[in-house]
Amino acid sequence: MANPAPLRPVIGYRPNDQTGERWLSLWAWGYETDSTHTTIHMAPTTFTRDTTDRVVLKMQCFNQRVAPVAVYESEPRAPGQHLHVALRDVLATHGLRGFDGPLQIQASLMRDPRPGESRAIEVWATTYTDDGLMSVSYPSVGLAGLLSRSTTGAGIQYVPGVVVNSEHDSELVVLNPYPRDFNVAIRLYRPSGVYLRSPDLPISRLSVLHEPLAHFLPNALDWLAPAGGIGTLMTETTYKMVQYLLVLDRRTGRCSAMDHLLPIYP
Repeated sequence: MANPAPLRPVIGYRPNDQTGERWLSLWAWGYETDSTHTTIHMAPTTFTRDTTDRVVLKMQCFNQRVAPVAVYESEPRAPGQHLHVALRDVLATHGLRGFDGPLQIQASLMRDPRPGESRAIEVWATTYTDDGLMSVSYPSVGLAGLLSRSTTGAGIQYVPGVVVNSEHDSELVVLNPYPRDFNVAIRLYRPSGVYLRSPDLPISRLSVLHEPLAHFLPNALDWLAPAGGIGTLMTETTYKMVQYLLVLDRRTGRCSAMDHLLPIYP
């Protein structure tokens, strides 16, 4: 399969803007092993006024290199024609098997929407295991002005209700979608407002940092014990990044919940 043209930098998606952008660029986490797999889903749900328009899904898989290690481009899809892409199939066309890294996903309309028109396109990912004991769906996340220093700024993201106790543990996934290395640190809050801050940890360009909270703060379990193992997590990154929090069962090692962290825009 011939490689599609390189993706444009993220510019955001404004379906009702007078100028009408026709690119929806997003980032998601892709994970592929012998027993754990990721599938990307796209649902073009609503096209107002002109239902003859079509959308193409493009995906690039990165692993610490500016050039993608694998690429994919779908056939044009009409409203209501959902698309499901298995990451392992995309990797197989490039002679690859395992993967743990950021995915840049672009939903591209065939033409620019006219003023007053709207396009609704949902893109999400699912990671599951062959034994059926784990299946989590999580959203892809857009970063407008991704490569622009003037619009990206420092990143502060938080999630309430992080769990670290004798039964459950939490893991943090940080995607660095930039072509340069950066640092990430976390703050772990008790309900009283006091917190511990971790040292700055490096994350390589175009890669994923996937670690339990104890990797950042070794005493996280003892720190949250007075609060029943429940606290609030805040991350600090040089630029805004795509981040997810996983809650795992310590006994089985299975992920029971996963969601993205809410970005705060200063």
